[in-house]
Amino acid sequence: MHRRPLSDVLLQQTSNSFTTLLAFVIGAVTILYVYKKKIGKQRPPHPIRGLDTGSSQQQPSMKDVDVDVLTKLRKKQFKGSKMCCAWDVFFSNGEWLCDGKAKDILSWYASTLDVYLMCRISSQNDKIQILKELKGIDGLQRHKILFCTTPKGYEAFTRQISPTILVTHDSSQAMFLSGILPYIILVGEGKTSKSNVSFISSISQIECDKED
Repeated sequence: MHRRPLSDVLLQQTSNSFTTLLAFVIGAVTILYVYKKKIGKQRPPHPIRGLDTGSSQQQPSMKDVDVDVLTKLRKKQFKGSKMCCAWDVFFSNGEWLCDGKAKDILSWYASTLDVYLMCRISSQNDKIQILKELKGIDGLQRHKILFCTTPKGYEAFTRQISPTILVTHDSSQAMFLSGILPYIILVGEGKTSKSNVSFISSISQIECDKED
């Protein structure tokens, strides 16, 4: 009887062992895949009572947010905070708005908050006239009365100063800066899903509570 060489026998045994091991690995991977797929199809657990979730807790309405911000402002809860204001919301067509009340409002904010007044001008004469109108307003520092010649100037000033509150009449500017600033008050009509943008019809709506 012819005997096979020892090398052939060892090679055959090694091949059989490798085939067995490979089959075992493939089987294990298949079982693991089926198990994970089954687990993934299970229903998610019910939310725990009292735990805030995106679906169970409603976001505050725009009306609630507006009242909250404006009330804090009237109650002087932003005292000392930086506020950027557009000149146009206080003064237009050669006169102070709201029957002159806008000047009193600006004066109060200048004495309570750190106000930066942004003024858009078309000539040097405009600058002279604005400074004349602002004369006598205590708390409004000269180097914080800023002048520019384009709407982009307002945006540049605001980004550099990074105020807590921006008061503007420019809706495009308000929407753009809403992702950067904590609070924006837009004087005029408009709609937005931004929770930190509040709408008022005139500057008189954020007049301070003088009795406080």
